[in-house]
Amino acid sequence: MAESNFVPRATSHVILDLDGTLLNTVFILYEYLVTDAITNEVLKVFIMRYGKEWDSRKAHRIVGRTPAEAAAIIVEDYELSCTLEEFISQITPMFFDQWCNIKPLPGSNRLIKHLTSHGIPMALASNSPKSNIEEKISFHEGWKEAFSVIVGGDEVNMGKPSPEIFVEAAKRLNVDPSTCLVVEDSLPGVTAGKEAGMLVVAVPSIPKQGGLYNSADEVINSLLDLHLEKWGLPPFDDWVEDTLPIEPCYIGGPVVKGFGRGSKILGIPTANLPAENFSSVLSEHTSGVYFGWAGLSSQGIFKMVMSIGWNPYFDNAEKTVEPWLLHDFGEDFYGEELRLAIVGYIRPEANFPTLESLIARIHEDGRIAERALDLPIYAGYKDSPYLKISCNEVITGRPV
Repeated sequence: MAESNFVPRATSHVILDLDGTLLNTVFILYEYLVTDAITNEVLKVFIMRYGKEWDSRKAHRIVGRTPAEAAAIIVEDYELSCTLEEFISQITPMFFDQWCNIKPLPGSNRLIKHLTSHGIPMALASNSPKSNIEEKISFHEGWKEAFSVIVGGDEVNMGKPSPEIFVEAAKRLNVDPSTCLVVEDSLPGVTAGKEAGMLVVAVPSIPKQGGLYNSADEVINSLLDLHLEKWGLPPFDDWVEDTLPIEPCYIGGPVVKGFGRGSKILGIPTANLPAENFSSVLSEHTSGVYFGWAGLSSQGIFKMVMSIGWNPYFDNAEKTVEPWLLHDFGEDFYGEELRLAIVGYIRPEANFPTLESLIARIHEDGRIAERALDLPIYAGYKDSPYLKISCNEVITGRPV
C-alpha cells in the first residue's frame, strides 16, 4: 500500500490523530476477529453482562467515531437494556484500567522523536475527550512534552468528520491550515483533514481497506513508511542499506506445514510456525517484510527474511508470519524447534501484477537481508541466547 494523489507542497506543522494512528487502541478487523486486545477484551466482557456476544464484523462501524457516537452505535446494534449515559458511565472505568497497557504502533515513537528533534511543531487532534488523551499519552515518555497543542473532541461543537477539530488545532498553532500535514487512520479523520484544507496522509487501521481512502493525499501501510521529505519536512536519517532497524522481537515454536505454496509455487521454502505462538507479533507489528536471524535446534543459526501480513497476491484470509531461511537445506525440518530474532524492516506489504514479479521481489528482499545482516548494527543479534537452543530445552520446552 503506497497510493498517492498529492501535489508537492511544503508543510511546516504536523497534526496527528491518537487512537489507531499513534496508539494501538483501534478495532483491527481480520479473520473476523478484533485483534486490538485492550478494546476487544473490554467490550467482550461488557457485552456479556447483558447476555450478548460481541460481533467483530460490526467493528468497522465505530472506527473513527467520537466515544459518544461509538457508544450509541453499540447500544443500538446490540439492543442493550441501558441508556447511552449508563453505557458510557459503566464502560469508561474499564478502559481507564487498561490505558497503561496500550502500546504505541510501529513508528510512533520514531516519528515523535524525529519531529521533536527537528523543532517541528506538533498537535494532537482526537475525537476523545481531552482528559482521556492526556491520560493515555502520560504513559509514554516524552509524548506530553512533544505536543504544543492538544485538542479533544469535547472542546469543539462537532467531532470528525467535521473539520472543526483540525481548524481549531491550526488556530492554536497560530498557522494557516494549508501549512499543516495531518496523519490519520480513519475515514472520518481523513475527511475532516481534507475539508480543513490540509494535506492528509492516511494510515488505515483496518486491513485491506486502502482503496477506500482515495480522498487522502497519500495512503501508506504504516508510520514506518512515512517519507516526510515529500511534505517539505526533514527526512528520517535512520535507514541503513535499504533497511530500517527496529526494536528486536523474538518468537519461536515447532515448524509446521503451511500453505504448501512456498516451495511448489514460488520455489522459496518458508518455515511456518503455529499461529498461537506469535499472536502478539501479529497484533503489534504492521504488515510488511522484515528480516533477522533464525535458530534451528539441530542445525545452527541462519539469516532469514520474512513477511508479516496477508500476502496480497494470494489474498490470505488471515494474517500470517512466513520466514524464509536464507540457506539451502537438504531436507524438510518439520517439527524442529525454530527461534526467530526479528531485527529490521525492509518494505511494506505489496501486491504484484504477476507471479514472476512477486518472486523477483522476494529474492531482492533476500539479497537486502543478506547484506544488511553483515552490518554491525544487526550482526550482533546472531549471538542472542534466545537463538541458541540446547537439546535439553527442546525436550522440556523450557529455557535452560
